[in-house]
Amino acid sequence: MAYNARVFQILIASPGDVAQERDIVSEVIHEWNYLNAREKGIILLPLRWETHSSPEMGDRPQGIINRQVVDQCDMVVGVFWTKLGTPTGLAASGTIEEIDQAAEKGKIIMLYFSRAVVNPDKLDLEEYKRVKEFKLRKYPEGLVESYDTLPEFRDKFTKQLAMKVRDLVNRDASDLPTKNVETNLALYLALNTGASPQILQDNATVQINKIICTNEQDIPDFKAEILTRNNEVSLIFGENKNYYRELIRYYVKQKEYLPFRLALHNPSKVGLHDLYLELFIQNSGDQLEIIENRDFLRKPDKFANSTVIFRDMSRLTNQLRISRQESKWEMTIEVPVIQGGRTILSENEFFLGAKQTVEAILQATVYSSNSSPFVLATRVWLTVQERQMTYQDILADLGESLPSS
Repeated sequence: MAYNARVFQILIASPGDVAQERDIVSEVIHEWNYLNAREKGIILLPLRWETHSSPEMGDRPQGIINRQVVDQCDMVVGVFWTKLGTPTGLAASGTIEEIDQAAEKGKIIMLYFSRAVVNPDKLDLEEYKRVKEFKLRKYPEGLVESYDTLPEFRDKFTKQLAMKVRDLVNRDASDLPTKNVETNLALYLALNTGASPQILQDNATVQINKIICTNEQDIPDFKAEILTRNNEVSLIFGENKNYYRELIRYYVKQKEYLPFRLALHNPSKVGLHDLYLELFIQNSGDQLEIIENRDFLRKPDKFANSTVIFRDMSRLTNQLRISRQESKWEMTIEVPVIQGGRTILSENEFFLGAKQTVEAILQATVYSSNSSPFVLATRVWLTVQERQMTYQDILADLGESLPSS
């Protein structure tokens, strides 16, 4: 069945000693099309001078290639190993002239340099020196990467192509007919406690409890018991004698850090597709703390030799990725689609804690394949309440039986 799609043209530029890499670039582009073209409405077209240029009089060969191929591309992928290529009179090689001309017009450049072993007898040291000198050049809209093997090159290019396609879409968004597309997407935080997440409106307040155990020094060791099942007696070895102490710490952490998810609401009747959000969480005074995975809140085991199996999160969609950037945290998330009138939540959660009452501000730049980029923001107040408890009270609150005296 036919479908509408935008076409982005990607020029493959390289000297003659990386023929296999050129083929890999084409293969990866075709694989991307197979997996994404219909869903995203985007097709990537690999360009090669040998297949997309034709004989023409009145200009030097490289000038003809520049006009017929380079000027038509949206992005350039350059691959190098030991050779730079033959000088054209205007540039160090035809490949370099192609890359420079594309860069002058602000097009995206992706450069890859092979570190594969080469036979010294076949290495032209002067030529290789030219390659290394070129590697030091900078392109404002460029990515520079190295690789040791062809599988590594395929893997890196596959991942980085997906990122650069997003850049192509964002650049092209200004040319889209977006006047009828509503982009009043709403950004919220959702408190992930209880039976279902509670979506917090902007400027909401949530309470964090700072628990102080008043008799922590009196917590006894845990001792294993003999368990009887179906009239069979089994003795469990390898008990964790610090189990009760770890339970107390676990309880304190649970109260100090609250789990949140990102919530996006689309109030319009029009769906938004291929969303990518760049988010920053920041606060004044560096009082806010963020933890990005639940491992630190894992309930302790009674038995030291227990085996814990974690759920595989790698295949989930809407996964937040979180990293610390100096005094603020950067978060990114990709969302395939959010239909009109729907609210979606990030699959994974993150944890916010505070040393004292603080305002957490979440700001996001949103990119979509059918809208121009736009900015969203929301905030939440975290208030800190101190509470004193005995270890007996804490264990009872956790539903744990008290250690026998």
